[in-house]
Amino acid sequence: MSALSKPYALLIIQRQSGLSLEQLDQDARPAWEDYDRLIQD
Repeated sequence: MSALSKPYALLIIQRQSGLSLEQLDQDARPAWEDYDRLIQD
């Protein structure tokens, strides 16, 4: 997981929780996927 993944994921959760993955930008989507994988474990 990159150093930026967690901050991006937190931003996504706080600001964009209503968006689908297709609407996330190229930086936010992998960060969200990293975060989602972490909370699934």
